[in-house]
Amino acid sequence: MLHRDVSPRRLRPARSLLLLALALAGAGCGKSEGPRTMRTQGEVKFDGKSLEDASISFIPVENTPGGSFGGPIKQGRYDLPAAEGPLAGGKYKVEISALRKIDKPQENIIEPGGPPLYSYDNYIPAKYNVRSTLSATISDDPSKNEFNFDLQGNK
Repeated sequence: MLHRDVSPRRLRPARSLLLLALALAGAGCGKSEGPRTMRTQGEVKFDGKSLEDASISFIPVENTPGGSFGGPIKQGRYDLPAAEGPLAGGKYKVEISALRKIDKPQENIIEPGGPPLYSYDNYIPAKYNVRSTLSATISDDPSKNEFNFDLQGNK
């Protein structure tokens, strides 16, 4: 049987290489540096009154990376926390939608005996949603990320 000398002095180079490999691998596991998401908030009015129950979306434009962000509008206000907000430095098209029932309840054909079904209409004009002209550029200064929108109906 062959016996090799595995003294601690002979293991030092191997141990050093192992520690170096672990350090390099761990360096890639940190938080990535890049644009940070920002809290975005504001007020939304429709025909001069607070929009009570609606939704707002921020859709990236002009090569802004990432996906869309959005949330509810309640009692005329929206507040997207930083963890769910748009990216600092990003440019976004803003879409605002609000639905209302437009007819009498219909029999539930999807789930017979289930609750009645209703049709809904987005009563906010298209220029504020599907053909939105609204925009926002997100600042890396949190105090500059309040965007208020005063929407006008088709009068």
